[in-house]
Amino acid sequence: MKLSYSISLACAAGLATLAGADTVRFVETMRTNVSAATGPTNPWFFGKNVASVAWDGTDFYVGGQSFDASGSAIAKVRPQVGTTSGSYLLSGAFGFQATSSTRGVQDLAIRASDGALGVATDFGANNNAGIRLFNSTGGAMGTSAFGNRANGVHFDPTDGRLTALSLGHGRVLKVNDDGSTYNDGVKNWDTAAGPVIFLTSSTHRDLTMDSGGNLFFRAQTAIHTTTLNPDGLGYAPVTVQVPSVANNVNGQNIEQINGGGSLFADFNLYSVRATTGAGQSWTSIIKGISNGGVAVNVEWDFLDAFGDAPTGSGYYDFSYDAATRTVAVSDFANNNVHIFSVVPAPSALALMGLGGLVAGRRRR
Repeated sequence: MKLSYSISLACAAGLATLAGADTVRFVETMRTNVSAATGPTNPWFFGKNVASVAWDGTDFYVGGQSFDASGSAIAKVRPQVGTTSGSYLLSGAFGFQATSSTRGVQDLAIRASDGALGVATDFGANNNAGIRLFNSTGGAMGTSAFGNRANGVHFDPTDGRLTALSLGHGRVLKVNDDGSTYNDGVKNWDTAAGPVIFLTSSTHRDLTMDSGGNLFFRAQTAIHTTTLNPDGLGYAPVTVQVPSVANNVNGQNIEQINGGGSLFADFNLYSVRATTGAGQSWTSIIKGISNGGVAVNVEWDFLDAFGDAPTGSGYYDFSYDAATRTVAVSDFANNNVHIFSVVPAPSALALMGLGGLVAGRRRR
């Protein structure tokens, strides 16, 4: 069942066109704690901490990491509106692999057309098949034979193929559903390595794409972007939107939030995790930036029943479902997954007579 809250907002979009709200609000509708599946003896064990999330508007997948060799996997969850205790798992863990240290599932992505799941994994320098695909029920589709440790995946909206970012050398690779490297002979996708986007020596963490296939990716804590050339024959030179403030800190993530050209302009939601320490505030870590590189003010309205999000270690992942205009945010330290409706500023809603829809939340 899709969220009626978001559908109401989508239907109301025809009343006014708001292409650039200066503040975007995230109104919490659900919060699910997945700690029950973080014990290694649990049949749905996916790892000791939720490191990544993929959300389709009804169900979400979580991918885990462990600080020991207990393993990493993926589990599928259906949350219930307004609760943390009534959630239930739709599948046992799948895609399980043993891990060393903190390595494991780094990123997840859902293809809207068929529910296929793309997975980026890092199981160490000697285990380089870092790109995997599953169908919506957890059945294996393909594993990339390309030698890589992947840290970000996104289904290209221009052709539906999975695009992945490798950890150390900055290559972007596009793969077919069976895991083979994609090369259409036109877009310069090298059959062995994909295009290289080296800037300086760096650690690449995550990537996302806008509706035109332009890339936004993380290098350390920085945000870099490159646009697809008009002729489709490669990418423009890479530019830096946000400079890096720390090196070699895992958990730097980014997600494109598509407003559909009505309620708000497209922008990216991202995190800046400069340290792995505890006690970090949600609102100090998670930020917004327009596709053109201008800061977007993000405002969080948490459910009164649960209060503000707890402090954590600064490790968050994001997954946006454009059909319902909702986003899932996973919290590594607390093993929570929050679901938010994404709406424009209150002043913009007032123009449409919708201001009352966002009442009754705890705003931060």
